[in-house]
Amino acid sequence: GRLVADGASLSSAAGPFTVLYLNKSGGRVNGTRFVGGRGLGIQSDEVSVATSSFEAGLTGVFVGGTSGSVLTNVSATDNDGPGIQLRGAVSARVAGSILRNNSVGLDGGGTGHAIGGNEIRGNVNGVNLGGSGTQVERNTISGNSNYGLRIGSATSTSVSGNAFDGNGVGIQLANAQGTVVVANTIANSTRYGVYLTWGAWNRIFHNRFLTNAAQGFDDDNGNNNRWFDLYPVGGTWWSDYTGPDAFSGPLQDVPGADSIGDTPKAVDATTQRLVWQDYQRHCARALWLDLKGGRFGGSTLTMQLSRMLISNGEPRSVGNKAREMMLALRIERAVDK
Repeated sequence: GRLVADGASLSSAAGPFTVLYLNKSGGRVNGTRFVGGRGLGIQSDEVSVATSSFEAGLTGVFVGGTSGSVLTNVSATDNDGPGIQLRGAVSARVAGSILRNNSVGLDGGGTGHAIGGNEIRGNVNGVNLGGSGTQVERNTISGNSNYGLRIGSATSTSVSGNAFDGNGVGIQLANAQGTVVVANTIANSTRYGVYLTWGAWNRIFHNRFLTNAAQGFDDDNGNNNRWFDLYPVGGTWWSDYTGPDAFSGPLQDVPGADSIGDTPKAVDATTQRLVWQDYQRHCARALWLDLKGGRFGGSTLTMQLSRMLISNGEPRSVGNKAREMMLALRIERAVDK
């Protein structure tokens, strides 16, 4: 039958040994403390891990090649390797957890994961993602010395509603494709707010960039990355933007203010990648209207089709909006209008 570990305290001398190994589907670990060793190894489907801690080991939780594992209210601290590692897994969910003082808070490969509502702070690296179709929503990612979130050689990742603060690099995209980064706050990074190299069809907009050492970098290799959305939805709020707002329209040449800056904003001094500038109130109004079910213009035919396919009458949310955008990007790449 399935293995159940409730309320236990398990430990191992430092070394390459797994303290507890699950290879039966439907196992459950609840209220258990793991100290040392390699913590918990999961090699079976639909395992539930809740309200458990993983301390001072080589790895906190390892999930390999399985489907449907759920980790909630987990604490993974002071591990030499990842607090949580997803390797080749499918549709894992990590929620409401604290990942602190590890070499990597969460190391994720595989497809279709949901990472939401976690506190990921004080690690060398916060979150490292590969694979495809992962959603990163409503996390607090702070004080990670290297990067807060790194998306490398991954496709169709959604990053929305997160707070990045005081990381070395807030978000790093390295050879990522089809990423949507929307409605995040990226603040006080010691090197870059967002650092984008190679990659293609990535969209970064409706974010707040606040007092990062360098707000962003884009190597500008011509692969259709875009740091704005179409008018009048606009782009991103930048703390260092000082341009005027006396005109409106897609080319900002019609008299009358519209809460979008009249002059472009360079993402970095090297590439001169240009974006529209949204003032804070413009971003807040667009997001508020979308969440309450209002309309805010600028919807393309492709976005309308994506909304019907993804949301299907569900209430609007930041997560659904990001998934609609990713589907729209794939449609635009595959089919001529």
